[in-house]
Amino acid sequence: MGENNVNPSFETSELDLSYKETAKYLFSFIKKHIKSYVKGISATVASAFFSAITPIFVKEGIEALEKGTTKDFIVLVGLAITSFGIIRSALLYIGRLLIIRAGRLVEKDVRDDIFKSTLPIKTEFFDKEGTGKISSVIINDIENIRMMLGFGGMIISHIMPVFIMSVIGEFLINPKLTLISLIPLFSITFIVIFFQKRIFIISEKVQDKLSEISDFSQEKISSIRIIKSFSIEDEIQQKFKEKTEDYMKTNLKLAKERGKFDVLSFLLAELSLLFVVIFGGKMVIDNEIPKSTLAGFIAYQIMLIWPAMAMGYLVVIIQRGFASLWRVQKLKYQEKEQDIENLLDIISVSDDNGKSPILPQTWLTKTEPAYHNSNSKYDIEIKRLNYGILKDINLKIPEGQKIGIVGKTGSGKTTLLQLIMKLYIPPKGTIFIGGEDICEKSTYEIRKIVSAVFQENFFFSGTIKENVILGKGDFPTLEVNGEYDEKEYQSGTETKIDVDEIKKEVEMYLKIANFDFLSFPKGIEEIIGEKGVKLSGGQKERLALARALIKNPKILILDDAFANIDTKTEEEIIKSLLKFVEEKNMTLIFATHRVKNLLNFNFDTILEIDRGQIINLDTPSNLLKKKNSIFSSFYKKEIENSEILWRKLI
Repeated sequence: MGENNVNPSFETSELDLSYKETAKYLFSFIKKHIKSYVKGISATVASAFFSAITPIFVKEGIEALEKGTTKDFIVLVGLAITSFGIIRSALLYIGRLLIIRAGRLVEKDVRDDIFKSTLPIKTEFFDKEGTGKISSVIINDIENIRMMLGFGGMIISHIMPVFIMSVIGEFLINPKLTLISLIPLFSITFIVIFFQKRIFIISEKVQDKLSEISDFSQEKISSIRIIKSFSIEDEIQQKFKEKTEDYMKTNLKLAKERGKFDVLSFLLAELSLLFVVIFGGKMVIDNEIPKSTLAGFIAYQIMLIWPAMAMGYLVVIIQRGFASLWRVQKLKYQEKEQDIENLLDIISVSDDNGKSPILPQTWLTKTEPAYHNSNSKYDIEIKRLNYGILKDINLKIPEGQKIGIVGKTGSGKTTLLQLIMKLYIPPKGTIFIGGEDICEKSTYEIRKIVSAVFQENFFFSGTIKENVILGKGDFPTLEVNGEYDEKEYQSGTETKIDVDEIKKEVEMYLKIANFDFLSFPKGIEEIIGEKGVKLSGGQKERLALARALIKNPKILILDDAFANIDTKTEEEIIKSLLKFVEEKNMTLIFATHRVKNLLNFNFDTILEIDRGQIINLDTPSNLLKKKNSIFSSFYKKEIENSEILWRKLI
């Protein structure tokens, strides 16, 4: 299960996982709740025992009737059978409660583990896989695992002792008739072997189809405004219908296989009962056994019909559960950002009170990196970088400089910025910060000192304040009685954070980003809706900037961060931003198509990229003089567009 060999594509992942390894992974969670399982299984086994002794009393009662026993004895037998039934039901209820509860607890643990394992997966994986597919694994597949461990565990713990005790009871009554009755029942074993692989394969396909529906639904609902604006509801509905029909057909295939299994199992169980009636009846006629013996034997045989019928349902639950477990493990063992995974591993899922612990403010590797030394530099150096579209990139960015990056769409600007932030892992020995190869350093540390605002920004369905605080990373989120109840780590000591201080800091960064939070009825406590639906494009960009700034990074990356903001407002934001950047001696890397402000605010250097290569590296004023430079071309177009707009206005 080595991670280095895992394909970044979810659907095509090929993991060398045997049933044994899969079961071992699952048992690591089961053993945490083994007491509950043991108690539950004990209760169901005890329930099976009371089921198994009931036919004996039936036999004794009929035998007593044949001998002309008293009415009182028959009443006692009836009371005993009734009492056994009540005790059996009570024990079965307790067993069911304990086993299904344990299944729910395992479900939670597996879901927590998978979500934790998903967070450090490399970015390339999420570029290829839809959110809906991943969500389906975390929700639907783990639900199938819960069914296998809960209801499936309940069935196994009940039918196995019932089967064993019933066979023992039959054998004690009449060994010959027992062997005859078992011939059809043992044939069910071959049916299980034949159907289990087929059911597993189809079950996996069912889950794949469900993932596709989940992914399609999430994508289309997220883009509902686009769908409405182009009036393509009919086309989308038709595509959704095709996917649901495909899912239905696959489910019907599974139902057919299960139907075949159920029918064959039931027929063999009934055939076994028929054998008992025919051969047992002949033995009664031949006076080999009394009628009471046959009655007791038939009672046991009827008890065996339920395990035989339940076997089909059990096989489906188990195979579906293992198919889902297989998909869960395909997700779990995707390639990780190893240091982020290690960080998550050292943090327990929850403390005794059920609250998730807060991450430490900084997380250091075994040897303290140069970044955390007060005398260190945050110079960026790139050497012979080749990655994707980027070709032989060589660049030095001294700490505290303001760098502009210009280039046509698809030239490689975003790729370069994402590599600096280590969203994608660059080749070793190509990108250095403070003289340290970022590949040799913790991804967590790199992202603590680098903050970015990209072209597309995501916001959570919370308040303005909560979305800004998210950038800080070390602020708790739960408020109790005016102050945060959770604690943060500061140099090994625990201190509470005052809510008013947080609000002041949030408001300060919102002002730097020129975000007018006072225009909202509740100010920074305004809920912005899912994905920031209440905000305009420009407001989203300004909120994203505030979120990036509150992190107080050493390196700030802006990737076309003001595309939805008018030029005048952009100028005001940059003016305020540069003042803050210079005070903090922060390195600013600004990729943009609007180059006028790069010149007006005296950016130190402009980097021109075309088709993944650096073609110019100079000051704004010098590049403006070069007729064929991208910078001068963009500048002229920007001026021309401004003049055209001005003429239209007057």
